[in-house]
Amino acid sequence: MFAIDDPSAVAVMPTPEAAGTPGWWTEGNPALGQTATLMRASWFNALQQELLNILTAAGVTPSKTAYNQLLASLNLLYKPGRLLRKLIYTRVAGVQNVSVNGGSNTTTGAGTYVPGASMSFAIAKVQAGGGAGGGPSLPSAGNVTLGSPGGAGAYGESLILAATIGASQVVTVGLGGSKVVGGSGNAGGTSSLGSLLSCAGGIGGGLLANQVPPSVSGNGSNVVATGANLFQIKGTGSTATFSVTAAANGGLGGCGGNSIFGGGGPGAAGNGAGIDAVNFGAGGSGAVINNGFGGSTSGGAGMDGIVIIEEYA
Repeated sequence: MFAIDDPSAVAVMPTPEAAGTPGWWTEGNPALGQTATLMRASWFNALQQELLNILTAAGVTPSKTAYNQLLASLNLLYKPGRLLRKLIYTRVAGVQNVSVNGGSNTTTGAGTYVPGASMSFAIAKVQAGGGAGGGPSLPSAGNVTLGSPGGAGAYGESLILAATIGASQVVTVGLGGSKVVGGSGNAGGTSSLGSLLSCAGGIGGGLLANQVPPSVSGNGSNVVATGANLFQIKGTGSTATFSVTAAANGGLGGCGGNSIFGGGGPGAAGNGAGIDAVNFGAGGSGAVINNGFGGSTSGGAGMDGIVIIEEYA
């Protein structure tokens, strides 16, 4: 399919004549004084543009030497199994939002998934919120307190038929675990698509208080997805918080647990607060302090989860 490229063709479509009475082609009949139907440029221009619009909608580049482009375009636009719509549910400043096909985030409809009319099945991708790292309390002289890193939230994927989804499903995006000064980090929130797919939030980092170095404190907990029929990843911790000596630079906060969307909060230098996670569902880092720090501190906050729903014909 290719636009007319004869040397006599013009670069801009001419304005068509005013519309007349719709009718049909005829070869004419001299006996009746009926003339043959004229082959007007406006009619061919309209037909050409209608066909080219189909290629454009399907993302097909016109070619003068390909003779199946209209068929290929129709298959791309209407063949079963094609992607129809993509919805992304996230948290913006703690408030649940949804974006459809790359559009702006909105709170309208952000708590409920309503399938499109032409959808045959959907693939749901659910990531829970990450846990926060533990916040060390002030130790006695010569000792250290270690806050272990927060774990990542669980992740799961499921293929779900339209009949199983029904008219709608509640969508929940789990919040990241909040950080605590001088206490265990809070766990991340569960993310879910109704009762069809649920992923548990990452475990918050604990405390190992007033320890004689060398000392180490990790987060060996893990959380799982329920209802994932395609793929799942358990949410776990990452590297442990450790301290070799009681010096300010004698230890390092453990890295937060990694999610499928990226790494957790990076390891925090000794005598400093933990570092927040920035990737969906990842855990915040741990922290370690000595008596010279002067007071308790916090681990890093976990990052919120995300729910992605892809609809297919």
